[in-house]
Amino acid sequence: LSENLHRVIRGCVSAAIGRFSRRVSGVFVWVEDTNGPKGGRGMRCRMDIRLKHGGRLTVSAEATDEYTAVGRAANRARARLVRRIGRGRRARREAPARAAALISDRHS
Repeated sequence: LSENLHRVIRGCVSAAIGRFSRRVSGVFVWVEDTNGPKGGRGMRCRMDIRLKHGGRLTVSAEATDEYTAVGRAANRARARLVRRIGRGRRARREAPARAAALISDRHS
């Protein structure tokens, strides 16, 4: 891979992980030519994200060039992280409010 592609991958992964970086223990990225030796334009990017407290997310994307494939995979990774980690945070924030509402309804 070219140095430019390495920079793009680092930037896309950093942007995708963003606020969740403390919860991620590692990211592995593969970029491969889906057409192999027969030629043509087809690239696949796969990202494997390991979470610190167990668990793993794997996303992939295909495109006509490696830069677009990396960008699409990074966007998918971010969306999956938001769903996986963001959901837990939201549920923890909402639980005390729901409990308080239940208590006040029972005492009315």
